[in-house]
Parts: sequence; structure tokens; C-alpha cells
Amino acid sequence: MRHVNNCTDVQELQLDLDNVCSWASRWQMKFNVSKCNVMQYGKGNFGKNYSTEGQPVEEVDCEKDLGVTFITDLKSAAHCKDIYVQKPTVC
Repeated sequence: MRHVNNCTDVQELQLDLDNVCSWASRWQMKFNVSKCNVMQYGKGNFGKNYSTEGQPVEEVDCEKDLGVTFITDLKSAAHCKDIYVQKPTVC
């Protein structure tokens, strides 16, 4: 997770993504870009589209990771519903 507060931060994050992809390529590893997502929190988002290996990274509003449902509005209702019903919410 990285805080992106300005255009310089956007460029640094994209550079970090490029560096990780270069490292993986050197070690003959490949990222599955279809499993990578971007989630932006807050009102002052820059709307920047990120990419890895020349492919755009999908922006999502909802993501489940390690059993916790995260939503861009930071409300816990979807996670609580998942826990109560024991059925995963389709994001």
C-alpha cells in the first residue's frame, strides 16, 4: 500500500511497478496482471491508470483479501454481510 498525494507520487508508484516487473523478468517469473487490481481511497484521487508489463491494471471498488472485504468508501457493511451470511460478496 502506498499513499499517493500528488503527481510525483503517481510517477513513483508507476516506477515501483515497473521495477518489480523488471525484477520478476530477470528471475524468469511472470505476473498475472489479470489478478492485479488498484483500489483508490479518498476524495482527492488523481484518476491515474497504472500498468504492469504494458497491460493496464484494473481499478476496482471492492476487493476481498485474506478474508476481509475492502470497499473504497471504507464502510464495513459488505464485510459484515459476508461474515454473517458466510457467502462471499461479489465485488
